[in-house]
Amino acid sequence: MNCGELDELGSVEVVDTTSVYPNGLQNIIDLFVSLPDEEKRETLISYAEQTGKWRPKAMTSILCRGLEGATLSEVLDLPSDFVPKIIGAELVRARSHTVYYVLTRMKGICTVFRNRKRAEEA
Repeated sequence: MNCGELDELGSVEVVDTTSVYPNGLQNIIDLFVSLPDEEKRETLISYAEQTGKWRPKAMTSILCRGLEGATLSEVLDLPSDFVPKIIGAELVRARSHTVYYVLTRMKGICTVFRNRKRAEEA
């Protein structure tokens, strides 16, 4: 199964209709929320193995895929509470620190970019 097929599985059943996440990330969250913990691990591996476009593995590749096409505001306003929804409670302690770090760095870069754009416009 490829990542596109995995994304489509997540878009079949919408778990939270009041999403604060970009559509791509919400589809991924919906997919993982519907899976038992043991299948979450296997699906994480599937995402990591099929993301030739993004060199980082596992959660970082999901973050890149889920935020592709997101606006600056969507990235900056993104809450980090989606991580346990995707990887489950068992893996959250072992693997989540990297994705929190990457998300924080992404938000920092977006803030710098937004500030530069504002300075250019002023």
